[in-house]
Amino acid sequence: MRTTKAIRISKPLDLEIVDIPFPVPKENEALVKVKYGGICGSDFKVYTGKMKNVQYPLIGSHEITAEIMEVGKNDYGLKPG
Repeated sequence: MRTTKAIRISKPLDLEIVDIPFPVPKENEALVKVKYGGICGSDFKVYTGKMKNVQYPLIGSHEITAEIMEVGKNDYGLKPG
């Protein structure tokens, strides 16, 4: 099985780099190659355990710059590159 790396927060103050199954884009989804990643206030609160209604473990982070590698059928005009 093909895998990729992700940062998983297992519980407050406990994160690790793990292998996860390589995603396959579905309709209206894209597979991206992350170029740069950032940590926002919400990510920090999840990591420190100060974000309410969080179910651990989770893979966080949504502050990224990325290149589209593959894309499923979509109405947005998205394409690789």
